[in-house]
Amino acid sequence: MFDKGIGAIGRKDLAERHRDVRPRQWVSGESMLYLGRRYVLKVIQAPEQRKVTCKLIGGQLRVQGKELSADRIQKAVR
Repeated sequence: MFDKGIGAIGRKDLAERHRDVRPRQWVSGESMLYLGRRYVLKVIQAPEQRKVTCKLIGGQLRVQGKELSADRIQKAVR
């Protein structure tokens, strides 16, 4: 009777909705959705710190560590 999943029309609508969404760059100032609220990502280079840490302070999601690449920031946040 009805096909399960998203039909051709649904896929087209979904693609159109996400057309303007750019991939994350994982840099300071980016807006992040976390637990249903928006937070600003703050990347802090700390050469003296061994581990990469992620803390939620005020309206900011702060990632701190040395040699922070986009991959390391993403791992810390997720």
